[in-house]
Amino acid sequence: MHAETWPTPEETMHRPGTSFPLEVTPRIPPELARLEELANNLWFSWHRATRELFTRLDPQVWNAVGHSPKALLKAVDQRRLLEAAADSVFLHDLDRTLATYDASRFTGYTGPSKRWRTS
Repeated sequence: MHAETWPTPEETMHRPGTSFPLEVTPRIPPELARLEELANNLWFSWHRATRELFTRLDPQVWNAVGHSPKALLKAVDQRRLLEAAADSVFLHDLDRTLATYDASRFTGYTGPSKRWRTS
């Protein structure tokens, strides 16, 4: 039987080949799972508290992705998500935001002007 040897990292780096982009998407912890729901609804665009939650995850990434919550959730560091999932203040603020979001969906509240749908 013949022993196979693997190239060292230095040897591998100097070999020609095809480069390709690699996208790594962080896993959203269960405690933050509904952030994806908020990111997929335009409600965040006029609801300041929701935008502030996304900003608090990573202000630099939030600005870099043009204030897009969907892009933020794909770009934010996994460690930051885990920190937020363990942060009682962040979770409290998320719960309050979700309560407002849920109420807006089920009661007819249409926006910051506090108008209500009549139909």
